[in-house]
This record gives sequence, C-alpha cells and structure tokens, in this order.
Amino acid sequence: MVAGLYPFDFDLARTVRFYPIGTWDDVVENIVAFMPFGLAFALAPLARRPCLATAIFCTLLALCIECLQIFIPQRFPQISDVICNAAGGWFGAWSGSRLGRARSEAHRSSRSRYG
Repeated sequence: MVAGLYPFDFDLARTVRFYPIGTWDDVVENIVAFMPFGLAFALAPLARRPCLATAIFCTLLALCIECLQIFIPQRFPQISDVICNAAGGWFGAWSGSRLGRARSEAHRSSRSRYG
C-alpha cells in the first residue's frame, strides 16, 4: 500500500481524472501484489468464504489507494488497478483455499492410516 502512494507529495487542488488501463506490466504487478492478501485470508481460520471476503477487502483497499493517488501529481489512478488488485486477491484466496483443503485431506488420511 505504501508503494502505491509514493512519493507522498499530495496536491489537493489536482483535477480528478481516472485513466482506463495501464501497461501489461502494470496488470501483472497489480495481480501479483494482492495475491498474498488472498492467501492470508484463505488460510486464516476466521473466514468462512475466503474468496468473497478477499475480493471485497481487496476491492475496497484498491479503491482507497487509487483515490489517494488522485492527490499525488506523479501518480495516475487507474480503474484497471482496482480490477487487477481484486482479481489478484481473489486468485490468492482461491489458491489458498485449495491448499488448505489439500492440507486438511492429507492430515485426515494420515490420521486414519495411523490413528
């Protein structure tokens, strides 16, 4: 989140403009940057529906970051960043839920075999 707000030079008189899409490098970076959030949500024992909770959390976090970027002259807020961040969080949650299921099934089968 801090990297999304660098260089911390806020200009409150700036005109609000959102740019539609960045480069492919931007898209990949935004997806990969939010995957750890999804993984953490999926592996946390508190979340019942980790994919949905993560998609909502990552969307709101990305919206906050992009709204703050409006006031930083060197940064360009993009709608595609919000979408890619949410997709990255969801993909991380999906991966984490698959990993959690595989781990619990392996634990169950080892308990039945030796227990």
